Amino acid sequence: MSETALITTIPAAPEVLSLRVPDSPLVAQAKNLVIRTDDDVITAKDLRGQLKTRIAFVMDDPTGPQFSINISGAYKLHKSLVAAAKVFTDPCNEAVGIIDTSIGRFDQEKRRLKDLADQQAREEQEKERQQIMNAAQAKIDRAMKSTGKIETQIEEMQKIADDLLATDEARTLAARQLEILRLQLENKQDQAAAIQKTAEQAMDALPVASAETAGFTKTSGVRVKKEGEVINKMALIKAVAEGKIPDVIFDINQGHINRLINMGIQFPTDAVTVRETAKYGGRG
Repeated sequence: MSETALITTIPAAPEVLSLRVPDSPLVAQAKNLVIRTDDDVITAKDLRGQLKTRIAFVMDDPTGPQFSINISGAYKLHKSLVAAAKVFTDPCNEAVGIIDTSIGRFDQEKRRLKDLADQQAREEQEKERQQIMNAAQAKIDRAMKSTGKIETQIEEMQKIADDLLATDEARTLAARQLEILRLQLENKQDQAAAIQKTAEQAMDALPVASAETAGFTKTSGVRVKKEGEVINKMALIKAVAEGKIPDVIFDINQGHINRLINMGIQFPTDAVTVRETAKYGGRG
């Protein structure tokens, strides 16, 4: 008999099944049985045997629907169809995968070159910025050294701050030096030192887009996906325990836990609650 023929032999008519399959009250009787005595156990085993007989008829009896052999035939047919389809689809999917990977690598290389160019642009800009700052600071230092009194230094700084021909950096430094000198004049040394520190930190150059960035166009359809690889499981567990990472990354394997418990492994009581269940699995 062919697999296709097997699939079409299920007698679906209810009257056919009812000739050999016990009525549903048997199921209800079994479910509602309360076992309090040894006699109840005997009754339960008898009901159990009848139910097993019903299952065997439905699944395997030649005069019944034979679900087992039909399920097996359907599964084999499914596997055969999938295998036949893969002969055509696998080479196509492999080629599609190669194309997708190649496009992704091309886009990654463009972004790598962009990042490299940006970094070089930032470094070059920082050098130019530092040269300008050094020149501006030198101008301020010369003005400060050429005068002795704070009042005179304030006047010199004001000239630089107001000089439209001076660089923006020089005017900015002069304005901040003015604040420092005025506080020093008022004997507010702590505030003057704080402003001096702020002035030294505030002139960092902002990143400038490189020519590579200006010409960069992201490839349409490319999705960048990041993947993590666990290299230290204990460090990961520690990070979760400290609340640095959500515990959703851990998938609790109940099967492993149950096997370890039955092997005698003792879990902390505040982590795992152990419950015992008993179930009949005999043949009679």
